[in-house]
Amino acid sequence: MRESSKMINEAIILAGGLGTRLKSTIGIKPKPMALISGKPFMEILIEKLLDEGFNHIILSLGYHSDLIYDHFSKKTSKINISFITEHKKLDTGGAIRLAMTKAKEPQVLVMNGDSFLDFNLNSISYPLKESNDPIICGIDIDDTSRYGRIDHKESIVTRFSEKGISGAGTISAGVYIFPTNIFNNYPVNTPFSLEHDFFAKIARNEKFRIVIENRYFIDIGTPDSYARAQIEIPEKFPHFFS
Repeated sequence: MRESSKMINEAIILAGGLGTRLKSTIGIKPKPMALISGKPFMEILIEKLLDEGFNHIILSLGYHSDLIYDHFSKKTSKINISFITEHKKLDTGGAIRLAMTKAKEPQVLVMNGDSFLDFNLNSISYPLKESNDPIICGIDIDDTSRYGRIDHKESIVTRFSEKGISGAGTISAGVYIFPTNIFNNYPVNTPFSLEHDFFAKIARNEKFRIVIENRYFIDIGTPDSYARAQIEIPEKFPHFFS
């Protein structure tokens, strides 16, 4: 058993985005259904979660939720999959808050449905041995301008910055571990942004831990990165396609 991560058995995948930048490449499909070597990207994320020992996944749906529901509700999986759909745009924070109503455990892993991080659950959940502080998985990159930057002192986040700051630094890899009650002050079905409304404001008074996980990471949100994913993911993770 994964001693340090045994309490993390549930995951939320955010799959409600419009995928505007990829429409010319994938059509009306939601980004998580974009094909990688013939396989929907979200299936790869689920395979990764299965590898890490998860037994319940909550799919947070929005744009063309029917396409995702129809696909995964018909598939046999070793993981229990639940579905929840936002019927108005809730942004990232509101979508997580709504999905938390399906969670049964005290801690849940949250991941973006349009990026892949080859995280190790034992590694990223290790801080839970000491506290229940929320955990952000970060990666160090050469240019943070496309992403928000995270400043930190050792394992504690000191500041979240908006996109547009160039140069080397740490960004969020789109994978988090949250207590399931962390958003209880936000009413269900109320739109708010995880990055702009929650992290940027709450972080001034709350402690967030960051675990730097400099392993393979890719965001498929642009045509160029999606093209790279077509080559890199099958090469690096052939067992996802067998």
